[in-house]
Amino acid sequence: MDALSPSRQSRTQPMMLSPSENRMQDLQESNRELAGLLHHLRARVSDIRQQVSDIRDQQEIILQHQQAFQQSPPDAMDPQNAVAQARPTSLKTLAELPRISIQNSSSFLYHVSLKLCKKEDKIFEAIVGEFGPTPPHSLLEKQVVVACPLTGKGTLECQAENSILYMERGDGITFVQKAFIAQKAGAVAVVIGNNTSHPWPYVMKDSKGEANTLGLKIPVVMISREDGKDLMEWCNNDQSPLKANLTVEEIGKDCIICVEPLSLNQTALRLPSCGHLFHESCALLWLEQHNSCPYCRQELPTDDKEYEVERRRRQNTSSETFRTNRLSFYG
Repeated sequence: MDALSPSRQSRTQPMMLSPSENRMQDLQESNRELAGLLHHLRARVSDIRQQVSDIRDQQEIILQHQQAFQQSPPDAMDPQNAVAQARPTSLKTLAELPRISIQNSSSFLYHVSLKLCKKEDKIFEAIVGEFGPTPPHSLLEKQVVVACPLTGKGTLECQAENSILYMERGDGITFVQKAFIAQKAGAVAVVIGNNTSHPWPYVMKDSKGEANTLGLKIPVVMISREDGKDLMEWCNNDQSPLKANLTVEEIGKDCIICVEPLSLNQTALRLPSCGHLFHESCALLWLEQHNSCPYCRQELPTDDKEYEVERRRRQNTSSETFRTNRLSFYG
C-alpha cells in the first residue's frame, strides 16, 4: 500500500498543541468552572438573603402580636367578661403570689386521673404530691377503702391490703406520715381529700424531708374537698366494693402567655384563684396592668377600694351560684 501523502497525514493525525496553547485551554476550562461556581454561589446567597428576610418578617409579626397582647385591655381579649377599665393587680398580691422553681418533682408537670369504676364512670382530677416515688404510675381496678379514722390519727381500723386508701387532710399529721400509715397497712396508693375548699389546686410538699427517712414507696395524690365528699358517699352507699383506676402521667407544660416550655430551674408563678401557671416575668408583665388571669380571666385583688367592694360582691355571687349548681347536679 502506498504511503500516505503529507496532506492526508495532517487530516488523520490529532493536532499537537504547543505548551502555551495547552495552558490557555486549561485556563479557559478553569474560567468556565469558576463561572459555574460563582453562579451557584450567587444563587445560594440569594436564597439565604430571602430566608433572612422571611425570618425578620416573622420576628416583626411576633413582636407586633406581643405588643398588641401586652397593650390590649381585658375587654379586647375577652369581650364577654369585659370590665370598664383595666386595673393593675394590688402590689401586696403581686408580692405574695407563689413563685415555684421548676424541678423534676413539680406536680404541674404531671396529669393525675382517678377514675371510679361504676355503672357510669366518674373521673376526678387530682394533684400528685411532690415527694415519694417518681411518676408515672398506673394502678388498675384497685378497691377504694375509706380510712378509719379518716385522718389516720390513732390506730388504723380498716383493711387496706392491695387497695387505694382514701384519707383526709388534717389532725396535725403530715402528708408523708399519712402515706406511710397507708403503706404499712398494705395500700398501693393513698388519695388525700383536701379539708378546705380554698386554695385549690393545693400542692402537697414534704417540708420535713420525711419521705426518704420513712422509705415511702407508694404514690400520693390529692383531690378537692368536694370530690372527697362524693367519693366517701359512693363508698358508703355502694353495696359492692368501689374500684378505681389511678394514673399519673408526665405531660408537657407551656407558659400560656409566651407559649414557650416551662423548663427545669426556671421560676414559674401560680395564680391562687385558678392555679394557672406562667413564667414569672410573663405573668408580671400582664398583672402589673391587669387584675385578671391572662388565661381564664378570674380576677385578683386591686388597690382600688371602691372597685374591690364590687369585685368581692361578684365573687361571692359566683361562688354561691357554683355551690347551688353543684348540689342540683349531684342531687
